[in-house]
Amino acid sequence: MQHRQKKEDISFLVDKCIGKGVTLYVRICKNWKEIVGEKISKNSLPSFISRGKLYVNVSSSPWKSELEFLKNDLLSKINNRIRPYFIREIHFKIGPIVLDDTNSLTKKIPKNISKKNIESIDEASENIHDKDLQDIFKHAMLRSYSRKE
Repeated sequence: MQHRQKKEDISFLVDKCIGKGVTLYVRICKNWKEIVGEKISKNSLPSFISRGKLYVNVSSSPWKSELEFLKNDLLSKINNRIRPYFIREIHFKIGPIVLDDTNSLTKKIPKNISKKNIESIDEASENIHDKDLQDIFKHAMLRSYSRKE
C-alpha cells in the first residue's frame, strides 16, 4: 500500500536536495507579518539566511536601532514560529524593502536573470499546485540561475 506524503515530508526532501535554508527562508517570509506585526513588517524584510543567521533589511537607521532593542524578542518569536528549525542570530542592515501583499518570492528576481530563464522557471513550476512548495521551487531555481550567470 502506498501512502501519501505529508507536506512536512516534502519539506524534508527539499531540505535534503537544495538545503534547509530555502525552506526556512520561505517559512519566515510567508509568516513575517504575523511574526513581527504590521508596523515592523512595513519597515523590514528578511533578506537571506546563512549559517543560522537571519539577515533582515530595514528601511532606515532609526528602524535599525529600534529593531536592535527588540532583537531577542523577535528571535524568540521567529524560533517559536519555525520549529523544528532554529535561527541563532539576527543581523539588521539598511536595505531595500519591497512590500508585496502576496508574499511571492518571485517578486525578488535578481537583475542578472534573463527573461528566458524566468519563463523557464514559470513553465517548470506551473504544475506544482501547493503554493508554498511552488515558491520554494521557484526560489531554488532563481538561486541556481543567479549562480550560473
